Amino acid sequence: MKKKYSYLSNNVKLFTISSFGQKILSFLLVPLYTSYLNTQEYGIIDLVATTINIIIPIFSLNIAEGIMRFTLEEKNSKDYLAYGILVAKKGALILALFGVVLSFIPMMSEYRIYFPWMFVGFIFNLIYSISQNYLRAIDRIPIMIIASLINTVVMLTADIFFIVIMKWGFCGYYFALFLGLLVSTLFMQFNENIFTGIRLKSLQKNELNKQMLSYCIPTVFTGMAWWINSSLDKYFVTGICGVSQNGIYSVAYKIPTILGVFQTIFTQAWSISAVVDFDEKDTDGFFTKTYELYNAGMVLITSIIMIFNIFLSKILYANKFYQAWYYVPVLLYATLFSAMAGYLGGIFSAVKDTKTCAYSTFVSAGVNIVLNTLLIGRIGILGAAISTAIAYFISWLIRLIVSAKYIKMSIDWKKSILVYWLLIIQLICAMSPSHIYLLQIVILILIICTYKKYYMSLLLKLLKYIKKYK
Repeated sequence: MKKKYSYLSNNVKLFTISSFGQKILSFLLVPLYTSYLNTQEYGIIDLVATTINIIIPIFSLNIAEGIMRFTLEEKNSKDYLAYGILVAKKGALILALFGVVLSFIPMMSEYRIYFPWMFVGFIFNLIYSISQNYLRAIDRIPIMIIASLINTVVMLTADIFFIVIMKWGFCGYYFALFLGLLVSTLFMQFNENIFTGIRLKSLQKNELNKQMLSYCIPTVFTGMAWWINSSLDKYFVTGICGVSQNGIYSVAYKIPTILGVFQTIFTQAWSISAVVDFDEKDTDGFFTKTYELYNAGMVLITSIIMIFNIFLSKILYANKFYQAWYYVPVLLYATLFSAMAGYLGGIFSAVKDTKTCAYSTFVSAGVNIVLNTLLIGRIGILGAAISTAIAYFISWLIRLIVSAKYIKMSIDWKKSILVYWLLIIQLICAMSPSHIYLLQIVILILIICTYKKYYMSLLLKLLKYIKKYK
């Protein structure tokens, strides 16, 4: 079992370097965006980005994820990569035609100016994602990480130039984004020759391609439903409350990005370990212990961020954006359950049951839509945040129940339920005018006492690691 933990731990360390660069960039750029962009500009930027995020899985059939999953089993073959590129090319063509058709619809006249940006965003993000997933599958993670850091540095530099110096606003934001993706993708290609030697014309329809599509297509629906949970509420907020309010809501997501850093790091590493080390009986308790450690860690970080919410908001949110602090605690709670649902998603990926992931996420997305409709008109942005939190909770619950069919984990649910309720009390405190810091600190102490065994284990491993490299 030590080998399993070692493999997961090494990947976590590597992905930490990669994800911290990207997520910290997103975090640090918030003051820049809120200082040099108004709420309406940022609202439009976010809506375009949100749209790009949904058209990628739909028009690419989420093929990048399929490339990683199947190449993990045949690391020396580029067949899955080649087939994935073919699917991506066809998807890009269909998207271009779809965009042309939409541009002739009168009600779309106001938005057609953004269609080219969305198309270019689709191309650049998809090629980058395919490259990254392929490198993950063939264990070339260090190259992938360096590429991520290059992307971060280029985008940061370009953002300062285009937004602060040139004052290009929307255009400057996307010039910086595309430049970062382009330079980092070229770096991966030059170092690993990812797309060299691929012959698309020689590809034939075969059983392997069918298996790949069978795996990928349900993940499209998962991606769509996940997008509904994380992003559709922004369209509801825009439609009901206005673009400026969406700008505030979008900025509110930036502090939960801190928690999202840990989620992204672990999920990337776990998606590989879950496949490589899957054991339906969990004989050595690897899956159970990993779940408990991950849950304990995420709960602790959630509680700490809630306590420092106002402090962070004063640093990050300039001018009218400051009111976004109020929605952060609920979005943190939503991110927690998104993370735990993502852990269980690794199990379904290991057994190639992407249909359950799609089902669980679609059910939660349906709940999200209904709640958005009912709540946003009554309580505004807070309604969107609450809807998202409930949706992620439902997705986690469904996956948890169904996962028992594939693996037997012995989770201490009394402790889990206790800390989840403690966090609900804390978020109520954090949202109150006085923030009731004393009670928040008491709750943090109770959480630490509840999971002290896991925190001591993590602390000892950290100290051992630090001592090793002294």
